[in-house]
Amino acid sequence: MAERERGGRAVVHTTGTVEPLEPVAKKQLSARGGTYRVLPTPPGVILMRAIEPDLVGSIRLEGEIGVPGAVCDVFVMLGQLGWRGQLVLSSEGATRTLFFDKGNVLGAQTSVEEERLGAVMYRYGVLTKADLARVAAHTKHGARFGAVALELELISQRDVFRCLRHQVEEITFAAFAQASGTFCFLDGFDASKLVTHQVIAAQALLMDGVTRMDEIRYFRDKVPSAEYVPSRVASAPAPPSPDYKQTYAVVDGLRSIEELGRLTGRGEFAVTKDVYGLERSGHVLITPPVRAGGPAALIDLANRLLRAVHSEADAAGKGRELRKGLASLAGGGSGTYSALFLMAGPNPDGALEAKKVVANLERLGSAPAEASLRRMLYEYVSFAIFCVGAAAGRQKEEALSGRLSAELKQLEPQ
Repeated sequence: MAERERGGRAVVHTTGTVEPLEPVAKKQLSARGGTYRVLPTPPGVILMRAIEPDLVGSIRLEGEIGVPGAVCDVFVMLGQLGWRGQLVLSSEGATRTLFFDKGNVLGAQTSVEEERLGAVMYRYGVLTKADLARVAAHTKHGARFGAVALELELISQRDVFRCLRHQVEEITFAAFAQASGTFCFLDGFDASKLVTHQVIAAQALLMDGVTRMDEIRYFRDKVPSAEYVPSRVASAPAPPSPDYKQTYAVVDGLRSIEELGRLTGRGEFAVTKDVYGLERSGHVLITPPVRAGGPAALIDLANRLLRAVHSEADAAGKGRELRKGLASLAGGGSGTYSALFLMAGPNPDGALEAKKVVANLERLGSAPAEASLRRMLYEYVSFAIFCVGAAAGRQKEEALSGRLSAELKQLEPQ
């Protein structure tokens, strides 16, 4: 059982009462107050359904998600069976809902901020950050984001429809990549929940999603992240392929791939694909992003990596071993790590408190401070990845290293 799942433990007494053992379980249960019907299940599994008059239809499918790509199998089944209902995917801190009918996906909802409509519109260049702030100021009373943006005349109906489709795709692809949690397919749904009716074949989404996951792993060898910056090669032997013309026209050596995705309105993935092709044909060079912000930016980068490592270890049921290994590193040796991390964590997700680490660094008087911090954070994150391999196996370590190599490279001592 994964570490994150242990955090939600509860005990069922022989008297029939349920007692949460830890705060996470108490929070989960208290958020679901009400009367439930206990459904028949095999030993070791408890399934309950709330008794409510307006409850959406019966559960037709339910299961655990244990590895990335597990949701793809569910998509295959739903695409073939043509059921009408909603697929709800739950994990710690995230809920995604996809609405199905006759083998098509009609819409999607998400609790993940990066997958909300405003964030999608920003990534596709439809809205600026100033536009987002303006719309947000008018949506505090429950109004829909797209409706407010239309009312403010920041976008067109066509923009909304196009970005809603992009949102369905991004929520779906994120679901395919989900490595832990549960899925539940419920019969039927309230059509008023849908902002608009998209009609996207589930099988087409599945093919696109699997292709994208495969391709993005392939591209990462040359294009480690969307923060990298392409620049033109002056000595290119011939004009680039017409397939890459739109992206090549805006490559200026200053904008990152993410920025080019907004500028062209095509998004990060399409531009990444073009930049990879242009690099292969000798028309562009790809350079790492220039990181600003000093120690705080380095800690922020390290925290993103540490959260990913801890999430992977927890999903593999090896979170305890990882935390024990890191504690031995921080508490051993000359004590430099313990001084650097004093009162700074790590938090349960593995992240460090940036302000406290910076204050500790200044107190240590390391010279130069930023170089010393970079070296120590690089070693700490690298050791965390090693601990995952020691506990979960070499294959798990290699997969994790490959996925994080681009950002880890940015943390390397210079």
